[in-house]
Amino acid sequence: MAIVKFITNKECRLYIDMEDVGMVLLGKMTKVTLEPGSYLIEAKDAKGNLFSRYELKINTMDTQILQNLTDVNDGVDEVIEKLKDNYELSFYNQRAVFAHIGRYGYIDSRYNVIIPPIYSYAENFIKRYALVKRMFGNEEKATIIDTDGNLCFGQWFDYIGDNDNQILFRRDKTYYVVKRDSYAIIKEYKGIGFDSKTKLIPVRQEIGIDCYCGYIDKTGTEIIPFIYDNVEAFEDNGFAKVKRFGNIYAIDRWGNLYHSIEEAIKDGKVIPSESDLSDNQSAKVYHAEKITKEESLVRGFDLGLDEFPVREGNEWGIGGLSYEEEFNDNGDIVSYHVSPDYKISIHRCDRILYYDYDYKVFRKNGICILETDEENYVFSADEIILSLRWEHTFEGLYDRHEILNIIIKKNRKYGIVNIKGEIVLPIEFDFIEITNAVEKGVTGNVGIIWKDNKCTLVWIENGELFGPFKYEDIIVNNVDTNLYIVNSTFLIKEKGKFGCIDFYGNIILPPIYDTINYNWEDTPDGYHYKMHLFKDGKRGFYEYCEYNILNGRYTKVDLYVEPQFDEIVLYECGEKYGVSYIFVRDCKKWGIIDKIEHLPIYSIYETADQSICHSKINKEDIDFKYNTIEEARESIKK
Repeated sequence: MAIVKFITNKECRLYIDMEDVGMVLLGKMTKVTLEPGSYLIEAKDAKGNLFSRYELKINTMDTQILQNLTDVNDGVDEVIEKLKDNYELSFYNQRAVFAHIGRYGYIDSRYNVIIPPIYSYAENFIKRYALVKRMFGNEEKATIIDTDGNLCFGQWFDYIGDNDNQILFRRDKTYYVVKRDSYAIIKEYKGIGFDSKTKLIPVRQEIGIDCYCGYIDKTGTEIIPFIYDNVEAFEDNGFAKVKRFGNIYAIDRWGNLYHSIEEAIKDGKVIPSESDLSDNQSAKVYHAEKITKEESLVRGFDLGLDEFPVREGNEWGIGGLSYEEEFNDNGDIVSYHVSPDYKISIHRCDRILYYDYDYKVFRKNGICILETDEENYVFSADEIILSLRWEHTFEGLYDRHEILNIIIKKNRKYGIVNIKGEIVLPIEFDFIEITNAVEKGVTGNVGIIWKDNKCTLVWIENGELFGPFKYEDIIVNNVDTNLYIVNSTFLIKEKGKFGCIDFYGNIILPPIYDTINYNWEDTPDGYHYKMHLFKDGKRGFYEYCEYNILNGRYTKVDLYVEPQFDEIVLYECGEKYGVSYIFVRDCKKWGIIDKIEHLPIYSIYETADQSICHSKINKEDIDFKYNTIEEARESIKK
């Protein structure tokens, strides 16, 4: 609960969610105790005229809040008088936008102030509705209002973008597409993972009893069709990972599918041929096997099998290869051609949920069927998701074992059952997704589970939750390498701030940062992951290292630089255990964090296996003596 203190520059009557709270007297405070939530605050003068209306949000951590009910009508009369002489002023649905002290409001055709100037942005009314934006602290929110200033959807949103036909809003993890000609919500999407850094946003949509994933742009326009089981944000290389029929592929921004991101990156590139080693220089253009966006709507990706998913109308099934043989007069085969036949031959069904060599999952008439080499299993469910345990070797090879458990969806709720259909985790959660997080050389053990727009981690094999549902988002810090001895970590978002936890829910970095950028590096001496930290306009750095220093002994070291610098640049140094120098700028001067000096390297040789040496860097440890970063780099070279 929070105590809210209201003050005013003139006596007024206070309303909270349309209820009369009482008078706010000039020079005196009115105190109101409110639970966490969102409230509509209104203030009216002695004549009953509304002069202040806004939304007040109270978080669980708030204890006392001071609210100034400013009379925004001060000086408005002079502005209105000038508008009467403005013949270019246009009225839409008997309303016109006017500006006062950098804020916007609306007047009617008689020049009465109908909606006071409280908005940072306001559009003309169309069919009684208009798009407006308003500042709440440092955040700008948007919504749709009617001609009386009422919130059409009863809440404010994050404004994402718009075009001539529609507007895209977001609240929590839900995206709303609003049609301009009617100002009605025509589509809803659930966001997947953290916000995309690209123009394409990965989202999930409910279509009937199913959830499909695809991509929209910042106006809410569908760019890549909703035909995937799961999608991820686009990477810096221009491609993203998507999952279909339980298998992972790569996709480009135009919706073309590839077998892998590695293949996609090489597509259309000039690849040196073996003849380049000779005097006769030549090259070839590499063309990866891919399927266009249009083709992907009617068939599954070619999995390299004799049979593969295909679609006919609204039905799915399995197609196969067609064989064409040509004989001569003697009956001998003179030509033999094998080609895909994209017609359903077997397993005609409503949806194919999973398909590979070992497991096949189909749904027909409300029943999900899991086919294995040994036995078929039947589940009364809308959808089932297989959780497969993969065990990896040090060489990066893997061996798949039995199914851990099965995520089951029924009536838009998720739970976990074993292969016999026995309940492991009740079917009462909003969503459960499997991840490829790595723990002790094994992937498939952990998932992300959602309830009431909050999430936590869950062990798929026993249904055990890592902790309470308190995170707004979780994303796996995947290691882009075959070195599967490295445990994954997780970026977390809590109360709008970011942090990092390990595989067992232990805090690596508390959720206090505005943004965290994560990347991974594998070196000849070991490996380390790096996180750039952003907080209150300052930058910091965290690096975790594990080095093979002597006779196969590994030692763990972490380096923390709190956000206290204006700029941070890494300078890779290919020596001394693969660590790098860090250049930091404070105001206009540059300094160097020499990790060889700051990390307790000498004590490493004396510590036991799997020990951790901590190192924390502060400004006082650094000599800011370089005018430019080039000067700093030259000093390293010397």
